[in-house]
Amino acid sequence: QILAGLKSGEVNSMYAALLALHKVVYLYMSKPRNERDHLEVIVSNTFPILRELFQNVLSSHNSIEAGEMVNLAGKIYFRAIQYHLPEFVKKPEETNGWIPLFVELLRKPLPEAHTGLEPKGQPTDIQER
Repeated sequence: QILAGLKSGEVNSMYAALLALHKVVYLYMSKPRNERDHLEVIVSNTFPILRELFQNVLSSHNSIEAGEMVNLAGKIYFRAIQYHLPEFVKKPEETNGWIPLFVELLRKPLPEAHTGLEPKGQPTDIQER
């Protein structure tokens, strides 16, 4: 169901799938290496889709929901590699796929008042932000 939600293209389903995946990864992240086999399978099945979702949302959406989804996807990545690097992530093509996304995220301008620009796709009223 998580894979179906990530692939759905519907914001609420994708967000729910990200929340579920975050919970699952969180449960496995601190387990000993010999008990992390399920996490290896989860990472190898979901990370290509997660990376694509991260890239699409990062490059084409500036809403609050998009920011939350990118934040959650980043947390999932971090949690999965925090104590032990899964075999799937050790592949150079995987690492080379993720690092530019994080660099792009860091370079993305913030739509805050100090930039002098109105926030894109966000409430303009300060109270609503």
